[in-house]
Amino acid sequence: DKVWVENPALHLTALYYMQEARRQPGPEMNSKLMELQEEIEMHFRKGTFILAIQKEGNGIPLVKMKNGDVYQAAFTDILEFQKFNREGRLRPLVVTADKIPQIMTEEAKGVILNPMGVRMPLQIKKASGQPKQDA
Repeated sequence: DKVWVENPALHLTALYYMQEARRQPGPEMNSKLMELQEEIEMHFRKGTFILAIQKEGNGIPLVKMKNGDVYQAAFTDILEFQKFNREGRLRPLVVTADKIPQIMTEEAKGVILNPMGVRMPLQIKKASGQPKQDA
């Protein structure tokens, strides 16, 4: 009962987006960033992800941003999950993008994609599950 989870197109597009966003300080979004954001949303909706659950109990690890916003960790592949789970206290939970809004914690604004790598926060609307990139 093993499931292969891999999202190379999403991971690569997210890397390009974050690289471009870091070059463009400020809230305005150029056409390249908007194009990449649309591509990320498309890949995200089609994707299957790994979420982390504590082995002991049902706790879900959350990532707190500098501004105080809280996000639930989501991973594009098992290697990214393993970077986050160095101590082996977590177990992977494979979830399709459309199911993420149903299992998100109340305090989470969304998911943070590959928090040990890309570290891309995506806001998730719990009703529709559509990701929105934080500015």
